[in-house]
Parts: sequence; structure tokens; C-alpha cells
Amino acid sequence: MSEISEDLKQTSFYRAMRMARGTVSVVDANAGCFGRIWCVFELYESLVGAGEKFTYDIATATSWQGMPRAIEFGKKADGSTNVDSRNNAFDEKDPRGRLHKRAAVVITDGLAAEQRTANQNGMHQRVFPRELLNPGITFQCAKGQASMLADRERILAAIGENATKLDNTVHGRIAVLALRIVLGDIVAYGKSKDAHEIPRYIHAIQNGYEETLQFDLRDQIMGYLSGPTGLFGVLGGTPLKHVHFGDSGPGVSSLPEDIFRGIHSLKHINLGCYGMKTLPAGLFEGLTNLEKLDLHCSGLTSLPEGLLGGLSGLKSVHMTFCGKLPALPDGLFAGLSRLERVDMGKNASLSSLPEGLFRGSSSLKIVDMERNKKLMELPDAIFDGCTALVKVNLKETGITTLPASLSSLATANKELVVVR
Repeated sequence: MSEISEDLKQTSFYRAMRMARGTVSVVDANAGCFGRIWCVFELYESLVGAGEKFTYDIATATSWQGMPRAIEFGKKADGSTNVDSRNNAFDEKDPRGRLHKRAAVVITDGLAAEQRTANQNGMHQRVFPRELLNPGITFQCAKGQASMLADRERILAAIGENATKLDNTVHGRIAVLALRIVLGDIVAYGKSKDAHEIPRYIHAIQNGYEETLQFDLRDQIMGYLSGPTGLFGVLGGTPLKHVHFGDSGPGVSSLPEDIFRGIHSLKHINLGCYGMKTLPAGLFEGLTNLEKLDLHCSGLTSLPEGLLGGLSGLKSVHMTFCGKLPALPDGLFAGLSRLERVDMGKNASLSSLPEGLFRGSSSLKIVDMERNKKLMELPDAIFDGCTALVKVNLKETGITTLPASLSSLATANKELVVVR
């Protein structure tokens, strides 16, 4: 590929990427995309030069068997909706017990349009030929080859002093994919022939610039993720912002208290783990930049006092469908001066809330308690000081009388909406 324009930003190749929301590297049998100079330029613009929401996916041709698309969408083969689409989505067979043949596999940056869960995305990761990832972990942009020497020279000149950053970014991104594959083998088979490569993958991720990490938790792999030499033990000082933990089967019942210790860059933690029963009190200690916490669809049966203490940057908490959680500790959200939203509806066992739950939450705007059917009353002072409230959703709860604090706020602020 060669174009007349000396300015790379005037090439049709560059303009097409800037018009897109992301790019896809199609990896051939020789993994040539890591060694051709225009592919190097694509990697640079995708992983270093693009904005935060720009996605980068990897695809290759390989034969494998998996779920029919209907099941991936949580639908039956006849088109009707599954009653329990979440569980059916994990079944690799259709209702007639047949596996569907696939001819390609794509590892996406986040979930693909046809995927609803991280487990479905993980199926693609597990069948991706890992030998095609190895050239990405040893990638060096300076070794990119070109048919036209002038193309190579101007692309490397454009990358300039960002060459090391590009190399490390590619190493980190590919190492995350490789690590997920190996950990998936350990969960599925109890071992992996590439387990010895895990330290190398962790080192590449540590030196990379990954902002998002997503793992399916199992007891068998926690030793590789936690502890001073585990993945999260070496990520202090990195730009990691988003962590998504899930489990699609028998998962961990809790987390090591220090798993996030020192990762001060974190802004979003998702702990939607069905097997998780409780959390250690110091789990979020020191995470003053954390803005969003998701505990939805977890198996939590209790929460410790002081769990969220010190999270001065926290803006939203999402804890719906925690069906085994009967109560919340007093002061759980107390003192969180930047907290704006709490979604705590659809919790089948939640039957009582403490008076000091929202104490000092002066920025709190929205509280959703919808479908907490066992919740019959709220303490009178529960919303004391919540002067920024604009919406409280009590729909399909057992609450018949508003607490005094909420009545007072509604009288003083005509824009406050109470849904019943």
C-alpha cells in the first residue's frame, strides 16, 4: 500500500480509521499483521493515537463449535424468549443438543453485538489459536516491513518517540488475551501447557497501558491474580481504570482484602459474581478515584461496616438483583459527599434499611428501591441532609408511608419525584 500524500493524516487509510468507531486486525496463519508497516500504523492509531472509546478487535479464521446465535441472544430456536436466558446463554448446545460449526473467531474489545455476557466473549477467547498471539507479545514496531521503503520511513517517523509506548501497549493488550486463554485452560482442565508463560504475560501487562481488565473468577486461578507477584499485585502505578470480575459457574466466595491495594487509578469496579457471599471490609481502601461500583447480580449475603468509607470520589453504586442480601450496614453510604446515584432495587430478600444509610450524602440525586417487595418501611431520618434529591423510586415495595425526612424534602422541593 502506498499513497502520494506525504502527510499520513491525508491518506484515505487514516481518514477511514478516524471515521470509524474501531478497527479489526485480521490475523492470518503467519500473524502478518504484527510485521507489516501499514498494520503497524493501524495499531499505532488504534491503541495510542485514538480516543478512549475507540475499540480494537482481533479476528482469525479457525474451525470450532459453539452456540447457535439464538441461544447467544437468550432465545429459543423457535424465536421465543427463554425464561432463564442467563443460564441458557452458557449452554453451548441448542435445545436439540446440536453444536453449531463456526469458521471464524473474534476477540472483541468489550462485548460484541450478539453477546450478552462476558462468558460468551470468553468462549471466543478460549478457541483463538494462541500461537497467533505470540508475535504480538514480541512485537517491535521498528521491524515493520514495507513494499515501499518510503512508506516505512514516514510511518516510523510519525510514531517517533512513541515507539516504545506502542510496543508496550501491543504487548500488554495481547498478553491480556493470552492470559485469559491460559487461565481458562486451568479452570476447564486443571492445567495448561502454557502455564509457564503466565509470569511473562503478567510482566507485559504491567508494562503495558491497559485501562480495562476483565476476568472470570475461579478459586483455581486466584493465586495468579492476587498476591505480591500476581497480576493485580503489580499493577500499582499503571493507568488501569476499569476492572470487571464475573463468574459463569462455581466462583469465589470472597476476594483477598488487598487485591486492589495501591491501584489508585481505578475508576470503575464491577463485582457481578454470583458465587460471592461477602466482601472484606478493607477491599476498597485507598481507592479515592473510584467513581462507580457495581455489585449487581452478586450472591452477597452481607456487607461489612465501613466497606465504602474513604471513597471520596464515588458517584454511583449499582447493587440490584442481590437476591440473598437481607440488610445493609448502618452508614454504608455515609460521608460520600460526591455520591449521586444508588440503584438498590430488585433485591428479593432486602427487608430493612438503617437510619444512617445515607448520612451526609449531600450530592445524592437518585435512589432506586423498586421491587424490594419485602421492604415495608423506611426510618424517618434516612434521607436527612439529602438536599440534592430529585428522584426516589419506591415502586412495587411494601412501603405505604413516606419517612418524615423524605416528606420534608418533597415539600421543600417541588421538583423531587417520588415514584410509588
